[in-house]
Formats: sequence, structure tokens, C-alpha cells
Amino acid sequence: MGVIGAYRKRKDETPMIKKGAVLILCAILILHLTACRSNPGPLSSQKAVDIMSPSQTAYDWPETPQEVYTLTVAVAIAKGTPSGQALLAIKEELEQRSNGAVTLDIFWESTLGGAPEIAESVTTGTVDIGLVSSAVISNYTHAIDVLSLPFIIENRQQFKAVLDNCFDEVTKGMEETIGIPLGLWEFGFRHLCTTEKEVLTVEDCARLTIRVMDGQVYKETFEALGCITSNIANSELTTAMQQGVVDGAEEPMATICNQQQYVFCDYVVMLGYNYSAGCPVLSAKTTERLPREVLDLLEQVFSEYRYYTIDEGERFEQKYINTCLENGMTVHYLSQEEMERFKETVMPVWEEYADLIGRDLIEQVVSLPY
Repeated sequence: MGVIGAYRKRKDETPMIKKGAVLILCAILILHLTACRSNPGPLSSQKAVDIMSPSQTAYDWPETPQEVYTLTVAVAIAKGTPSGQALLAIKEELEQRSNGAVTLDIFWESTLGGAPEIAESVTTGTVDIGLVSSAVISNYTHAIDVLSLPFIIENRQQFKAVLDNCFDEVTKGMEETIGIPLGLWEFGFRHLCTTEKEVLTVEDCARLTIRVMDGQVYKETFEALGCITSNIANSELTTAMQQGVVDGAEEPMATICNQQQYVFCDYVVMLGYNYSAGCPVLSAKTTERLPREVLDLLEQVFSEYRYYTIDEGERFEQKYINTCLENGMTVHYLSQEEMERFKETVMPVWEEYADLIGRDLIEQVVSLPY
């Protein structure tokens, strides 16, 4: 059954997670840091969401639509990002398959507010679809915080495995609190850029003032590294770097390049401590006014594009790195030994949030073959 179909079930019919033998969390963490995992093969044939339930059939859209359904979409990102390109592709696909009956009216770059405001607009129904970061969604439900745990997602293939096998568990609670999740999209691995001091070791982080994304897990991760954290608005970050208010920021490479932070930051260490994700969320109020055929089409197209931002993110990453290098930034890759030291230093954050997120879910994400 699709996510929208599932939403229309009684709320007490939430899927049960299969529980295997529960491992001791410390053992899980050690295995996550040291174990080599096998890749079972391509995941492209698997579905993140079972879009079409057996009772649903393809709808024959008339060549001339009798009614046009225009859905308001609010995002904080720009058109040129992988997520922006995904939305444009989905918009075109919806229009083509429905003969123009279904379209998206996209408001870019926080025109309708930042991520917290977008999330609120989705809950009230003033926005039909909002692209909301996992950090903001965690204010509504804590399961998604599993993605925010430092170093839990090591590469994109693992994230595809999470998408294929744990989507319902990771997005648990969203339908009742914010809206219906239509996927999980990549915002990029987050690295550490600094203005003057190059970070080569864990000790180099001590007393650095670092702007972190708004979210308690991010704050505590960098405090565990010895940093002083700041959550100034991203729109104020460039000025803060110029004036020396902060010594750097943890950002995806896309943000570093799109905001031209290489002008003020001399260094970036490819820490990749967090895989930043966002979720296109459909307002529950919107499902009440749209006919079944429109909801089915939305689910189908969003499902087909579930890997788009992941694949594009990988392609864009090297482009962003090259841009930083061309603009005089020093890009540093940690040795395996030093990377392990960073992981070990922030592992207490896992234990602190284990009960809030759910130990079974953490075990499930860590144990996935990819």
C-alpha cells in the first residue's frame, strides 16, 4: 500500500517492525566503526515505497483536462541544486503524464519562509508540498534523527539501502504530526570549512567557534569535538565569517560553493560526519481535497525519482570540490586512523539519543548490507 493509502488507514494500524535479537549498543557501535560490509548487488530494482496498492489502476487522463490541479511547493533551496533539478523533472513528468491536469507551482530559496516555516505551512495546509530538512522534521518526530547521528551513514549506497529497507521506520510519526513523506532526498555529506585554522586532527577542533545546523544532535556532536557552537542563521554566515564571529561552519559542499564561502574560508576538511537529508512532505489537508487519481500520480512519480538526488549529489560533489580548489581553498582528506579518532570521539552522542530514536532502529540501519 502506498504512503497516502497507508495514511487513510486507522492510526492504530501502524506497521510493526520485525525485531531480531537485540545487540548491545556498544557492540553495534564498534562493529559500525570497524566491520567491512559486503555489497549484495544493485538496489535499483527495489522500491523505497510500495506506490501502487493492488486495488489501484492506471488512470486514463483526458487529452484536454477538465480541471487543473496546481500544487504549491515551498523549498529553501535553489533551482540549480540536485533537489531543485529533481523538482523540475517531477513537475515536467506530472504535466506530461496528466496532459497538463497536474502541475507544481514552486517557490524557491525560502520565498515562503525557511525550513521551519515551510514545515508549519505544510501542517496547516497553506502549502501543499514542502521540502523539509530532517533536522526540522526531528522537531515533530524523533525517529528521523537516526540520520543525524554522526557517521552513521558512510556512503550513498548505504543511504539507498536505508531508503529501500527502513523508509517507514525512519519517517515514523510524520503522518500524524507534519504530513505524508514522499521520499528522502540528499542534501549532501556535511564537511568542516574553516577561515584560518586548518583542521587535521581531533585536537585542532578545540575552542573553534563553528556554526552548526539548527538541531541538538549537530550541536552536541561538535561540542564533543571540543568546539564552541553557534546556530546563527545561514543567511548571516558570510558576514559572521568576515567579522571573525565564527571560525567556520559545517556544511555540504553545495552550500560552500553556492554561497562562495571559499572567499572567506581557506580550508575544508572532508569530514563527511553527517549525511544531510530532506523530505518532500505532502500536506494531509491536501490529500483531503485531491481526487484519488492525482494522489496516485504524485506517489508514482515521486517514487520513480527517489534516487535522483542521491545520484546527482555524487556527480555534483566532485564538481564542487574542483570549484573550491580552483578558488584557492585547501581540501584535506583525513587518514583512516584520524577518521577513526573522530568517530570514537563523537560516539557518546549515539548513546545519548539511542532511547529517543529507538535502539532497534539504530541497529537496523547499522546492520543493513550494502
